[in-house]
Amino acid sequence: MEKEILEQHPIIYKKIEEEKLSIRNIENIQGDEADIVIASVIYDHTTNISSTYVARDGGKNALNVAISRTRDKMIVIKSITSKTIKNAKSSDFVTFKNWFEFLDMSEAEQKAFSKQGENKLEEIYGESDSKFERDVIEFLKANLLTVNKVKNN
Repeated sequence: MEKEILEQHPIIYKKIEEEKLSIRNIENIQGDEADIVIASVIYDHTTNISSTYVARDGGKNALNVAISRTRDKMIVIKSITSKTIKNAKSSDFVTFKNWFEFLDMSEAEQKAFSKQGENKLEEIYGESDSKFERDVIEFLKANLLTVNKVKNN
């Protein structure tokens, strides 16, 4: 694919070389940061999704890393919908399915969904522990992601 991009789309290739654009499947984004990340989540009808990297134990962390690799925008190209994902039992698999439910929403639905708890963060979780934590929460809210702070006990 890289050769095709180089030959047919030299401007896109230049952006990849400048680390402005990254094109990866969701399972190998780890460590590749770019302004815009195009992530593919492509499975055929025979794939046992529960055995994929992001749906197994630890997959929630891998999904978090993949999503956090983008500086400005993430574009997800997918071959399945949340309705395709059956029997989500582990918390990592449920997180993967929930992400897909969000991706399946229209842009207006995503914005409305994201604003639901926007003003309740401090009410629910108390004050943020650090400037970094507040910055992360503000970044997530600005980029239409649902924010759930995990309390360490």
